Amino acid sequence: MGQAKAFQPKERLPSFSIVLETENLANADINKLPESLNSLVNQDLSPTQANEVLLIDSGDVPPQKLGQLRQKYPWIQVYQAPPGIGYYQAKMLGANLATGEIVVYCDSDCIYETNWLRNLLIPFIQSDEIQIVAGETTTQARGIYGTGMALTYIFPQYSKQKTLKRTSQYFLNNVAFRREFLLQYPIPTASDINIGV
Repeated sequence: MGQAKAFQPKERLPSFSIVLETENLANADINKLPESLNSLVNQDLSPTQANEVLLIDSGDVPPQKLGQLRQKYPWIQVYQAPPGIGYYQAKMLGANLATGEIVVYCDSDCIYETNWLRNLLIPFIQSDEIQIVAGETTTQARGIYGTGMALTYIFPQYSKQKTLKRTSQYFLNNVAFRREFLLQYPIPTASDINIGV
């Protein structure tokens, strides 16, 4: 297990909880989960500073693999989701279990840059009005298929912008919310949206 670099903020960061869910692994490579957890270990702000790191398992990780992950990453807390739970419901289950002031969402098949966690948290100490902070997500362009996916997938082209700006969208694999705000305005699920035909 890698050693996280120490990060000392000039101001005290808010308390935070990290939530990962495994529901998206039904359509992804199960081996991405340890890679994702390793990218958390390598953050310049250690995940051990979180109130908790919650792994909401929707049955997509074999029990033996979960046991290995608990041994290698003793700071994760695994919660079994009810059968049939969807992606958005798993995210909200994590928010309800979290105790940190900020809920940080990451996906179990994503790899995060070493300053990702710190960069999501710092804006919350800059203004009490900030309720949501989202980062950019990009798809790796490896080979013809990977390049095609990177150009056409739902994630917009990576802007490399380093300053905060208002946006009308975010992705739940790379976003942080003030927990009180999130519980007051939960993430809508497909069953919450009425589509007229």
